[in-house]
Amino acid sequence: MRIAIFGMGAWGTALAQAFSAIHEVKLWGREADHVAELRATRKNQRYLPGIVLNADITPVATIDEASDGADLYLIATPFAGLRETVRALRHQPDRPLIWACKGLEAG
Repeated sequence: MRIAIFGMGAWGTALAQAFSAIHEVKLWGREADHVAELRATRKNQRYLPGIVLNADITPVATIDEASDGADLYLIATPFAGLRETVRALRHQPDRPLIWACKGLEAG
């Protein structure tokens, strides 16, 4: 299965690491420099230091790139980012969607 994980924080990275043991994973982050760092070092020093990303994890910087070929969407942003991420996905192919967000939305 190909899984697109939206959210490159500690939680999204940990989920990507776990799922990549048996699935192909694209890990989306909204900051291009952070994505480039993960591609170059295979480490998320900012949010999950000391862990080397499995080879089946592909860090990506765009929603389109993450969604391309995905069988499942998994949103692992803070809860405040859920609405924005779902809106960005509305133009992508319909796929099953799971959210694993933490926190609350202000208001």
